[in-house]
Amino acid sequence: MAGRWPALIRILHWTTAVLALVMIPAAFAAEALTEVDTDRAEMLVGVHMLAGLAILVLTLARLSARLVLPRPKPLRRARMLAGLAGLRTAAFYVLLLALPLTGVLKLTLSGLDVAPFGVTLIAAGDTAPALARRLNAAHALMGKAFIALALIHIAGALVQHGRPKASGARNT
Repeated sequence: MAGRWPALIRILHWTTAVLALVMIPAAFAAEALTEVDTDRAEMLVGVHMLAGLAILVLTLARLSARLVLPRPKPLRRARMLAGLAGLRTAAFYVLLLALPLTGVLKLTLSGLDVAPFGVTLIAAGDTAPALARRLNAAHALMGKAFIALALIHIAGALVQHGRPKASGARNT
């Protein structure tokens, strides 16, 4: 049976999950409201930006914590499943870093500040419209990949936590 990750890593994990649950619907709602209620759409974009930047900071903190804190005892599972779980984890971290970075770059290269609620956090730089469009497309595609990966992660966690546990051992 597996042990648990240290409390700090679990807190960072669940805080990131909550922020993702706020950020993703905010993006979809903002997109739906863009033509009919620009004030609400702009407010939701601000929520999306702040949550994305917070996720970037939390992900960097989590990666740092993983380097110095003890790892839990690994789950007993087939090598192929262990390999797939490792790939899933790596893909999550890549997306958790790449999504906010592409979001910032697509704005700044479009000549827009990263300014949630009118507060400029990152000023626009030189524009590169063609690159900004490619980054926008990549950001959207990675967002969909993140949602799919999160659903797979949730399903796997539900299956794992539904299995009987030996002598009170707890999974993470």
